[in-house]
Amino acid sequence: IGERRMEYVIYPPNECPCCDSILENRNGILYCVNSNCVEQQLKLIENFGSKMKIKGLGPSTVRKLGITQIHQLYELTLEEIIELLESEKLATKLFEEITKSHDAPLNLFLPALGIPLIGNTVTNKLACVCDTLADITVDRCKLAEIGPKTVTSLLDWKNSFNCNIFRYSCCLACWIYNFSNRFQQS
Repeated sequence: IGERRMEYVIYPPNECPCCDSILENRNGILYCVNSNCVEQQLKLIENFGSKMKIKGLGPSTVRKLGITQIHQLYELTLEEIIELLESEKLATKLFEEITKSHDAPLNLFLPALGIPLIGNTVTNKLACVCDTLADITVDRCKLAEIGPKTVTSLLDWKNSFNCNIFRYSCCLACWIYNFSNRFQQS
């Protein structure tokens, strides 16, 4: 007796399971294009913490802190972190890690922001020709020998960043100030 074979058709989702926004298919991979998707924001903060080497900023900590934007991480006081994590010891360690991240070099900071196509190689090239984020231009990118798709991605992010400067002002201002001071002291 032959086996009865059941075939199922699996249909890909049309909406993001987190925010119900329409998904976009890019080269066979589905993406949520909603920049306000909470899960995307949480993953961006987790990625930021990982790339910036902020120990203790894992998924559960990010959720406990109740933050959805990178700049909010730098707005938290030690007292608020203690209250949110319900542990003075963990909160103190995390606060110290966040404070140390103010001195992160460009090659850690820029890839941590989650800009498409911007990783360590591109950042290292940019660091040779740029001192601050404000220095990043088409000409500097060409000087750093960065490809056109990457330049477009970076400058699109920068233009978007300039429109939303207040969203990132706290953490970026600290980083730019510390980086500029280190560069001037060298």
